Amino acid sequence: MSRLAFANIALLLAVSGAGLWTYVKPPREPIIAHILSTRPPAQAAKIRIERKGHSAIVLDRQHEQWRVALPVSAEADAHEVERVLAILTARAVERYPAVGLERYELAHPRLRLSIDDESFAFGMTNPVTGEQYVLTGEGVYPVAPRYGAALPLDAMQLARRRLLSAAEIPSRIATGEFAVARQDGKWTLAPGGAAISEDHLARWVESWRLTAAIRVAPAAGTRPALAEIKVALEGGASIAFAVVQREPELVIAREDEKFHYYFPAASAQRLLLPPARDQPLASK
Repeated sequence: MSRLAFANIALLLAVSGAGLWTYVKPPREPIIAHILSTRPPAQAAKIRIERKGHSAIVLDRQHEQWRVALPVSAEADAHEVERVLAILTARAVERYPAVGLERYELAHPRLRLSIDDESFAFGMTNPVTGEQYVLTGEGVYPVAPRYGAALPLDAMQLARRRLLSAAEIPSRIATGEFAVARQDGKWTLAPGGAAISEDHLARWVESWRLTAAIRVAPAAGTRPALAEIKVALEGGASIAFAVVQREPELVIAREDEKFHYYFPAASAQRLLLPPARDQPLASK
């Protein structure tokens, strides 16, 4: 038999053997995911975040809306609250008994999250796997670090970043120069000018509802208003806003909340100038 034929037969036997092993090899052991909690996030009613060296942050659910209760009072951003509550749906491949907590830096945790009557303490991050150890109940679980990263240093990081809440629906937005209002079911611009479609006016109003600030902070001291805006809401209420800075950031004060909302300077074109056909609008 030639050397080439022998090599071909050997190759055929090797491939056949590999196929047979694939067929008869025992199945892999299933990966068991350990749950950290059985509480659905939708049933949570109170959140407390404690970090050494910082004031405790407390949030309460009020009529399906989360609010920051301490150390400030503010409507919470729904997306940020979802990130905090995500620990309730976390899964871990491993579960270790809650002993020898020093090795996980959990004997005296620097960060603790309480959701109703459940407590989650966050320890060190494993330098090899990148997972963070979380102590809850009688177990220590290595989980993705995003759960700990979702817990803020500052309560204002959880505050709503839009000027208006979801329940505040504008019926009129007026500056000292123009007003966009709903009349007889249609949006109008006063004073008039170039013909602007009602759809474009409606989208401009949506900019006021949807544009999110870069950050929100308590108003520090009194700053003179460069411009004033009044927003009338469906139902008869109204909200007063003041433009206190245009550059390098646009800063709008909401007077009833005593907060300053910080936007990129380009947002002034969307929020403060009269609607125009070629004006860029906010995206959802």
